[in-house]
Amino acid sequence: MVDFDFDARYEARVKTLYAAIVEFTTRTGAKDLPPDVTDRIYILRDVAGQIVRAVKAVKHLRRNATAYTTHDQGAVTEIYDALRTEIARILVEIRKLDIAEPEARSNLWLDEEAAQVEDDAHNSNRVVDALIRKGSLDADAATSFFNDSGYAYNAMRDLIGAARAYYIRSDSAVAEVERILALDEEEVGEVMVDTAETRSGTTEN
Repeated sequence: MVDFDFDARYEARVKTLYAAIVEFTTRTGAKDLPPDVTDRIYILRDVAGQIVRAVKAVKHLRRNATAYTTHDQGAVTEIYDALRTEIARILVEIRKLDIAEPEARSNLWLDEEAAQVEDDAHNSNRVVDALIRKGSLDADAATSFFNDSGYAYNAMRDLIGAARAYYIRSDSAVAEVERILALDEEEVGEVMVDTAETRSGTTEN
């Protein structure tokens, strides 16, 4: 297990960076920019906010998750490990979106995962109730899990929302910019020539 001061890292890196993003967005909003550019900047600010909320939720979750999963304690370890696995799976899938070509990114996984998160959140209480009735989980551990599962599922919702806004809701112009930036200089020149010829032909017609 990686041991580091989560609170210190949050204050020094996450909170500081988010504050800078908010300040930049505020200054940008005062400039005379095209509406689509301004809208995109505010969307990215909101994405940053969702990521910050997810990090804060995990920060709240981490203390009990660490206490209950450092060594095997039976049912409570299993349910906390399940929460951690769900968060990890979402992060892995978001990474896949990140490395995929813009035109290959699909909204389908995000829709399915969002629905799965809601089902799991709804069912978790029943799972815990069943464990308490069986005597596999005491009331103190159950109370901790109820609180922490709320943090976990909120983190998952924010991660999925951020991924949807950042990777899927980008308009075609943003996707085209990403594609062109991936080309080498020669290919960029060819694209520019083709575009100029197309416009010239359109004008002549």
